[in-house]
Amino acid sequence: MSQSKLKHKKTLFLCILIIASSLLLAVLIQVSEPTAKRVSATKRTAMLVEVVSVFRKDCVPFIETLGTVQAALDIHLLSQVSGEVIKKHENFIPGAFLREGEFILQIDPEDYENTLMQREGVLRQAESDLLIEKGRQAVAKKELELIEDDLAQVNEDLILRKPQLNSRKAAVESSLAAFKQAKLNLKRSKITAPFNAHIIEKNVDLGSQVFSGDSIARLVGTEEYWVMATVPLSKIQQIDFSDAMDGSSSIAKIRNRAAWPEGVYREAKVSKLIGTLDEKTRLAKVLLTVSDPLSLEEGSNTPPLIIDSILQVNIQGKVLKNVVRLNRDYLRQESKVWIMVEDKLSIREVEVIFSDSKYVYIGNGINDGDEVVTTNLSTVSEGAPLRIEVIKDNSSEKI
Repeated sequence: MSQSKLKHKKTLFLCILIIASSLLLAVLIQVSEPTAKRVSATKRTAMLVEVVSVFRKDCVPFIETLGTVQAALDIHLLSQVSGEVIKKHENFIPGAFLREGEFILQIDPEDYENTLMQREGVLRQAESDLLIEKGRQAVAKKELELIEDDLAQVNEDLILRKPQLNSRKAAVESSLAAFKQAKLNLKRSKITAPFNAHIIEKNVDLGSQVFSGDSIARLVGTEEYWVMATVPLSKIQQIDFSDAMDGSSSIAKIRNRAAWPEGVYREAKVSKLIGTLDEKTRLAKVLLTVSDPLSLEEGSNTPPLIIDSILQVNIQGKVLKNVVRLNRDYLRQESKVWIMVEDKLSIREVEVIFSDSKYVYIGNGINDGDEVVTTNLSTVSEGAPLRIEVIKDNSSEKI
């Protein structure tokens, strides 16, 4: 064999050996590479929540509603006689105030003075005629005694002039009634305030010709106003009325949100339950009373009420004994509460005794010291793990 062929075979063998070694090394690396394994278990993360601690106590609920201001005394003052207005009070203008019995205006009294004089003359004449007739009767009685004879009762009455006497008495009574009426008409020509009043409307002035039955002015009393409020029927039993057997009555806070500064309110007394429903809302009507509504008393600094204005009304309800008061937002599905117990979620069914605009009052289903979850959770399940962010103290909230 030649030298060149031997060298060629040797080179080919080395190439085959290198390729085989490379393939073997690749197989070994592939076989010995670690493989990833899927783990089926998942780790649960506790939800971050806020809680509020609750405690049982006696609470006073408030029933929030709206009411309309009305005058307790509201009249159209009418003229009872006719004539020309010849004089009026200098303060007889809308918005002014009058004291009970204070002069308002004068209707020309001359005709009524003349009529009174005529009626007085007729009365005096009738009284004189009666005296004369009594004298005649006395004479007739003496004459009858002289006759000394039995007469029928009818004849005796005629002789004693009893029909004439009765006629004179009737004339006196009629004249007296006419005299009193004339005197009353003269008195009525001077018009005065029937009570402490606020002038709402003025309908006549100097020189006006008024007739009996014409409206002089619209007056409202200044001693008391009413607030007519509407309350759901379900909340009526929680209100004390002044006509209750024990004499108690609920108090209400009223305020005009549109006109009064923040925090300013007045007190009203719950008076009566009106025995009919509001036609539009089908709610019960409750009457509240407000004393000194126009703040006229000395030292009063409360804002005055305006008739027909709409007020926000918060009526104080009866005391609820040994209940948990909870913000309405923390009640779930109308009757459930989320409680944190040993870092887990517990869903409780609770008994809601009463609810107002801000709170629910719970009887059974919740205990002193329970931690109510206030955070809104997207996923809710019994026993879900929880962790606390902030603990609030619900017992310090004002009633």
